[in-house]
Amino acid sequence: MNIGWKVISLGISTVAGAAANAAAGQVWEKGLGKQKPKDDDELESLPIKELILFTAITAIVHATVTTLMKRKAAQWYGND
Repeated sequence: MNIGWKVISLGISTVAGAAANAAAGQVWEKGLGKQKPKDDDELESLPIKELILFTAITAIVHATVTTLMKRKAAQWYGND
């Protein structure tokens, strides 16, 4: 693996993390009618069901965005 691909992968992970955070916030606010937890203290005070839901939403969106973006980047970069 060369440095160019590592830089692209880092950028993809960063974008995917931001997308996951935004999506979790939207689902949280629209689906539950609550403000998204902003820090660790707020996360720790959530009921366990809400904590699992928040984590699952974030993980699913992050994995999906990362996979899709890496596939497209690999086609563009020539690593497919």
